[in-house]
Amino acid sequence: MESDIVHKEDFVVRKFISNSFSINTAIIDASWRKIIKNTTREASKVSYWGSRFLAYHIARLEGNIDHLDKLKLRSCFIRLTIGSRKSNNNQVEESFNLWTNKIQNIPETGNISGMNAVVNSLYSEYYVNFTNYHKYAILNHYSWLLRLKYDTSKYWSVTAAKHIFKKCGFALSPKVMDEMKEEGEVIGEGMLSLIDNEVKFIKSIIDSPKKLNQLVRFHYLIAQQLSTYGDAPQVAMAPLSSPPRRSIIY
Repeated sequence: MESDIVHKEDFVVRKFISNSFSINTAIIDASWRKIIKNTTREASKVSYWGSRFLAYHIARLEGNIDHLDKLKLRSCFIRLTIGSRKSNNNQVEESFNLWTNKIQNIPETGNISGMNAVVNSLYSEYYVNFTNYHKYAILNHYSWLLRLKYDTSKYWSVTAAKHIFKKCGFALSPKVMDEMKEEGEVIGEGMLSLIDNEVKFIKSIIDSPKKLNQLVRFHYLIAQQLSTYGDAPQVAMAPLSSPPRRSIIY
């Protein structure tokens, strides 16, 4: 019995080619070009000012904020925009009144009228960044604090921060976990007592480091301690979006 013969043919992989076009070339209808440009411009303003107002609001409350679920925080994110409604949260309205009274000649903060679907998508993406900021960026800010507090090297402070967070039960990114496996137990005996002291302090103020409201509160305390050092980075209480550009789509 003859065996089956399988004919193989080489598969030609075509190189993907993309051509960039201006919006005027890609879209013929002038009315649609206007809509897209306007939507992009307004969305950029909403994100820029929304992130800053949110950071101000949390800092004003000294990190003691309980309305951090996605739906409740949305009213704070869009509060400065044209077309937004008054928030049902009194603390948000207090921040709004203080903001508007302190800042003169506030530039355009974005108009969300007729942009509900766009704003929902924009805010959903920002909320993911917000939660990740307080889950993972806090480690970097805490390592800065250890470096200045104990006058030590960047390498030691970063390594110590990872071990402290792990002992306290903080969520660590897969990248950090892989780094810890490669590093092993590199902390010297002389630093173990300092690490234990930091662990005890954190556990005295945080009972559940995976809860967002407690992470925000601890992040605020880190920012306040860093502000006492002249060469320390300034830590915002929310990730700050890039400033709106004059023309994003051309």
